[in-house]
Amino acid sequence: MTKPGYFVHALKTVSIVSLATAVTVLVYASYSFRKAATGQDKNDLLRTACFVEEHVQPWLEGNPATLDSVCKVPLISSWCRVTVIDKTGKVLADSRENPAYMENHAGRPEVKEALAGDTGWAERVSGTIGVPYQYVAYPVRANGTVTKIFRVSRRVNGVAEVGTQIFAQTALAGLALILLAMVGAFWISRFLSKPIVTIT
Repeated sequence: MTKPGYFVHALKTVSIVSLATAVTVLVYASYSFRKAATGQDKNDLLRTACFVEEHVQPWLEGNPATLDSVCKVPLISSWCRVTVIDKTGKVLADSRENPAYMENHAGRPEVKEALAGDTGWAERVSGTIGVPYQYVAYPVRANGTVTKIFRVSRRVNGVAEVGTQIFAQTALAGLALILLAMVGAFWISRFLSKPIVTIT
């Protein structure tokens, strides 16, 4: 094999390995960020839910109309969207909408989990207002029995925008890494080809 042939072969081999490594690092870094951001967002939402519940707790077992009015107080509704649901799935109170016009929520994934006694999570486009939301719902018990579901949700747009910005920055860093890898591959391939050419 001629010297140019050895050089091209070595360059191709090292370039492919370098490119594969750079792409793997980029994909893994993006996945890790998304996973970490989602976990942090869930924890923040659950803390918010617990904080809000403390403020509406005195009205949870009272008149639904009064409970709905409390949920709509700006101090509460400005933090997140609050929905109180009975054990049949009927909406008793909501900080944004009139519960009388809201459909039964028993089939919502996070509500199903809460009715079963667990903390439920979900992320989807709201069927009521058509906006992407992240939800957490958990049971409210009286004498050991689930009587209501307390659900808190908030828009995911802000988190998604931050995630997109960081992903873009990661992608640019990855491209820079790929270019550096290609340059490195060029010089490494030249170094590797010299001994082979010398032997032949």
